Amino acid sequence: MSGRSWFPVALFWAVFVNPAAHAAPLVLSCPASLSVAASAQAPAGWEAVPSTQPLSLNNISLFSGHPREMASLVPDSQRRRGKQLLSTWSLTGGSEGYWLACGYAQTTVQAAQRLPAGLTRCTATHTGPDTALQASPEVRCD
Repeated sequence: MSGRSWFPVALFWAVFVNPAAHAAPLVLSCPASLSVAASAQAPAGWEAVPSTQPLSLNNISLFSGHPREMASLVPDSQRRRGKQLLSTWSLTGGSEGYWLACGYAQTTVQAAQRLPAGLTRCTATHTGPDTALQASPEVRCD
């Protein structure tokens, strides 16, 4: 093969045989707030009064399998870039699939979404003091 004849073959393979090599990353954002309907049995002499305040986002987690299985993944790396904290998870093709879960202040309820198969890495960008989250942090997966 001449020095240049491999290029069209490699380009054909990269574009048509392996289209995931050029797929755009999946970008997700957790809902900024969550409304939760709770029920409570107040003790005698007390009244359970529902709050009308939406609950604000306070954490992001990735899970191997459904979040109810509680297999939360620890980020493989975390680094600061200015006021941002970047948390990165490597996804090694777990048979249960991966889920993104968004946690909210003052509740144990999470908003969760199954991630598409075939992703290999997700990075969450936290902006704010320490590890506090902005209203709608970005999670980028490829």
